[in-house]
Amino acid sequence: MNEIRTEVAASIVAAVPGLVVADVYRQLESPPDPAMGDFAFPCFTIRDRFGNAPPPAVATQLAAKVARPASILKVETKGPYVNFFADPGALAKSVLVAAHAAGEGYGRNEMGKGETVVIDFSSPNIAKPLGIAHLRSTVIGNGIRRLWQACGYTVIGVNHLGDWGTNFGKLISAWKKWGSEEELKLKGVEFLKDLLVKFTETAKLDPAYQQDARDWFRKLETGDAAAKALWQHFRDISLTEFKRVYALLNVDFDSWSGESDYVDKMDAAIKELEAKGLTSHSEGAYVVDLSAHGFKEPFLLRKADEASLYGTRDLAAILYRRRHYGAKKLIYVVAADQKLHFKQLFKVASLLGLDAEPVHVDFGLMRIVNAEGQREKMATRKGTIVLLQDVLQSAIDRVNEIIVDREWDEAKKARIAHAVGIGAVIFNDLSRTRTKDIDFNLQQMLDFDPETKAFKGETGPYLQYTFARLSSALRKYGKPVSGEVDFKLLATDDDKGVARQIGRYPQIVHDAATRYEPSIVSRFLIDLSGEVNRFWKQQRILSDDAGLTAARVLLVSSARQVLRSGLALLGIEAPEEM
Repeated sequence: MNEIRTEVAASIVAAVPGLVVADVYRQLESPPDPAMGDFAFPCFTIRDRFGNAPPPAVATQLAAKVARPASILKVETKGPYVNFFADPGALAKSVLVAAHAAGEGYGRNEMGKGETVVIDFSSPNIAKPLGIAHLRSTVIGNGIRRLWQACGYTVIGVNHLGDWGTNFGKLISAWKKWGSEEELKLKGVEFLKDLLVKFTETAKLDPAYQQDARDWFRKLETGDAAAKALWQHFRDISLTEFKRVYALLNVDFDSWSGESDYVDKMDAAIKELEAKGLTSHSEGAYVVDLSAHGFKEPFLLRKADEASLYGTRDLAAILYRRRHYGAKKLIYVVAADQKLHFKQLFKVASLLGLDAEPVHVDFGLMRIVNAEGQREKMATRKGTIVLLQDVLQSAIDRVNEIIVDREWDEAKKARIAHAVGIGAVIFNDLSRTRTKDIDFNLQQMLDFDPETKAFKGETGPYLQYTFARLSSALRKYGKPVSGEVDFKLLATDDDKGVARQIGRYPQIVHDAATRYEPSIVSRFLIDLSGEVNRFWKQQRILSDDAGLTAARVLLVSSARQVLRSGLALLGIEAPEEM
């Protein structure tokens, strides 16, 4: 914990008996403007302890009662807040001693020690290529997974593949009519997608095709060997292509269990519902009536033709994850248009006595911005998917164009182009509040100034450039970084600005995890980089003053460490050079 932050929290508790230091510690905020202090306590939550006076009046009374710790220069009020101004040297010592001692573990906590969380993210459909629409669930889920790991939880990352359902009856039917192993080897998943498109168009003209597809899916569900072999073949080809794209994004999973893995568990889940008298028939379908719980539509278990539904498989999956992994929290990173499905799923699971917390982490849409600055839909008029692999490669190619004149060998250029290009794409997604729609604008996310030869703007490459800049300074220093320095020498506003941001990091990690919001980390990294680059312009790191040099080397080393750690939480590499 931040030593000065703890002292401030303790001083507030001493002034208002009954409060708890840990609670006040979490409530302390970082003012948006340094002129407003280093810590701010919002007085909205303690009005009852001051006769329900208005928050600004509470702030005035609290400020008068607080005994100022030695590390705090002054205490002021600003509306409903009590603001605390820290001594620069004391702040630097409090933050940098903790950061240096913890090393790469700085910012992590043990909030979830001994507990397991399951997070379901990405989850593409088999036999369809990964499109740019899959990017959001993949990188948001990966960010949340890394954040919860940083909070001490055992996190099981699940890629719940869409590998079952009536579409596979259509695909097998289409394969039997138009399939070609030669084309499949040449085009991969793209060929399977084309088969589905062709089937859909043909079936509009001849209803017999739909019946053939239903027959094949029924065969698949009943274990027909020919149907199962084709299904496995299509699944294997899809996974090979998926894993290649995930490798580009540096994303992996602990489990690739898809819908098919729960087919043999559905009957048990339905029997549990039946035992509790929760099932009924509606218009030929087998359902759970949820009208008593505020839902207009029932939760569908089986269709009239006895075919299973993905909702039933999701129910079997949620029960399995709780019981098999012992997970107390079950997170689903799925687009907002699935809100109703998850509300129904969670309600049905609760009726079965699910003793874990299920959470639907939704997110907004992604729109492509073309070279003219116009927003385009995710698909062309021909219905073709904007392939995620093509988009990622475009980002890498763009960085290669930017760094073509750098005097690096080709292997180094390739590594840096990959790190910067992929980092730009990931940060663009995670820099916005996840529930908002975002624009995919490659030109903007790789904003480069040819005159200064630096990346700029609130982008991933800008953060990576800042990290590389600090790495360069430490290489020039060329000696081990000492934690034993004279902290009083870090007395300028620029020194304090960097130290203040470093001190925020542990709380940032906690808040981003508990709010399922990687953008909190992104925004923090932009703020930290802003302070670092202001410091870089105004102050010297290496000078003839050995004491000041040692102190500032520790400062920038800690800032560099936090930048790398924060980028890693987002799934972004931090190159030593750019």
